[in-house]
Amino acid sequence: MKFETIMPGWYTPRTCHIHVKVHTGGEKEDGTYEGGKVNYTGQLFFDDETAKSVFALEPYSQHSGSYTALDDDMVYEGSGAAGGLLTLEPINKNKIEKGFTGTIVLGIDPDAENDGAGGGTPPSGAPTGTPPSGAPSGSPEPTASS
Repeated sequence: MKFETIMPGWYTPRTCHIHVKVHTGGEKEDGTYEGGKVNYTGQLFFDDETAKSVFALEPYSQHSGSYTALDDDMVYEGSGAAGGLLTLEPINKNKIEKGFTGTIVLGIDPDAENDGAGGGTPPSGAPTGTPPSGAPSGSPEPTASS
């Protein structure tokens, strides 16, 4: 599966992450994927060094909250790719604002069914209000079908 997205922001006390669900057995209908079942629910993470270098750039640098490191996150397991850590390579090593290519291999059991429960409790105190000017208006949620 391949998708393009912006680097999401973060909220205290979570580190930067993207939610992911793998669906199989459904069909594309009216521009959306419907039916089937969810085989996997998880989160993808970014290494601290890369995340901090991106968050030093506009519009991320306007964020006033403190950054939560991977080791301090309540969901990240500290087990590298098995815990959802992406391998990131800059598209242009001299201009990180050009973006990154991220990869991870997820082994999915097509017979498994996952209702998405678990994985930590969303914290209270997540950011509210309007993003700073120039900030993306929302994080696109990646979707894919088998």
